Amino acid sequence: MNNTIIKLSIICFIIAMPFSYSSAYDDEITHREITEKAVVESQIDTFLKNTIGISNGYKEKVNGKKIIQWFSDGGELEDDPMCRASNHFHDPLKLWNQSFMSDDTTIMGSGIRQYCNELGWNYVNRKSNVTWTTGFLAPSPDGARATFSTDPEYTPINWDTARAYYLNALTSTSEADREANFAATFKSVGHVMHLLEDAAQPAHVRNDFTSHLVFQEINGFKFWKWYGSSYEHYVKNLPTLVTSAVPIPPEFVNPGLTDFWDTEQYDGSNPSASLTLGLAEYSNKQESEFRGQESGEQIGCDQMHISHMIAQFECVEII
Repeated sequence: MNNTIIKLSIICFIIAMPFSYSSAYDDEITHREITEKAVVESQIDTFLKNTIGISNGYKEKVNGKKIIQWFSDGGELEDDPMCRASNHFHDPLKLWNQSFMSDDTTIMGSGIRQYCNELGWNYVNRKSNVTWTTGFLAPSPDGARATFSTDPEYTPINWDTARAYYLNALTSTSEADREANFAATFKSVGHVMHLLEDAAQPAHVRNDFTSHLVFQEINGFKFWKWYGSSYEHYVKNLPTLVTSAVPIPPEFVNPGLTDFWDTEQYDGSNPSASLTLGLAEYSNKQESEFRGQESGEQIGCDQMHISHMIAQFECVEII
């Protein structure tokens, strides 16, 4: 009886509260825009044409959709269901098995945490963004590996997922199977791109879930979308921040997979404008620049920030 009352109380609380569980950027608009911009600005078109032999590059239709749309779909769907986004945080100043989101401890945050626990997204299984994406608990390739749920509903669609589909696409003997696996490969890489994009959101590298619960505007019947991060709302309403962004390439030398998130150079006491940092490190150190600035100044800062993030994909290949 008591458990029933508790569950009913949680459900009533959730309905009455702003519910936007930590998804960085707008999944239906901004994540798609950034993902498509990254595809266009990256070397993926050349890779598809010259390495895989797809003559039209990302404009080619595979399994019913253009390849760029498969990337974009993955970029949107990584936030579905919403509780999935609890694995989208990484504080580069902490050990990777402690760098996940943990500040959902306010009355509102605790209610959401309990709601997600009830849906199977248990707090004890929460992972940091870099671990959720790459499977590593420490820098690749030699770092310890994480274990994930065996239930596919609660497992990541990550780099390993993309590689597995890619292998199947290259080795399938059936044309239909090849197309299905290539489509799944591109969609899975879209999920990975979403997660790297989240590392460009300052709150996601500062363990700041509560900043996602600010009222922004009444917009349609999905009341939980009325609330969110002011930074994300700002980027959503200024799409030119994405469309006009010019890539600023990172200065990596033989990077490991996890370096795109965290190279373990930045410890909080050594701020630097170096482009040798991972994106989570870069965003963490830049976080103060996003606070209290006038809109005109912030545009310049955001453009540089988004440009650096987009440029990361010039270095990413599936194999």
